[in-house]
Amino acid sequence: MLVNAQQLSLKERVDIKKNKQIMSWTLPSHILMRYKTKSFIETGTNAGQGCQLAVNCGFEDIRSVELIPELYELAKTNLASAPNIKLYLGKSEECIPTMLEDINHQCTFWLDGHSKYNCPVMRELEAIKNHSIKNHLILIDDVREFGTPIHENITVEEMQNFILTINPEYKFTIEDNILIASI
Repeated sequence: MLVNAQQLSLKERVDIKKNKQIMSWTLPSHILMRYKTKSFIETGTNAGQGCQLAVNCGFEDIRSVELIPELYELAKTNLASAPNIKLYLGKSEECIPTMLEDINHQCTFWLDGHSKYNCPVMRELEAIKNHSIKNHLILIDDVREFGTPIHENITVEEMQNFILTINPEYKFTIEDNILIASI
């Protein structure tokens, strides 16, 4: 049975409210420190764990987008004391251009806005490609689940090939279930 986005969002909202379950955090700080730039841009804010990690790692400018309103509100509460964080509510692929409007330098992207019912990663990469800077560091979570129906059968090779259309100089590594594209 197919689940449409509205039904999924409602189900996820109910699960969050009833069970107070927050998805686990998977970006190790040692990896984030290795790919540190001035700005950290995240898809899939969740409760704000990635933003807090970016603060702890010393990023000056932190931006994150969340699709689920309840998680967005929770992140706003959790991160209220951090002045260098901008949170966005909406579809990541639609928010990325706005998030990048005033960026004129290399950023570190953490693409983790996908779930088993929604995988915007190719649309997120398209939004990154449309930005004037062509050497962003791109970290994509859950790489082991790509190439399966969980993530619309999008393969790691498809993501790598698309990233190479942004800049053919990208090199790829996989570490801790994360695809890393760097120049």
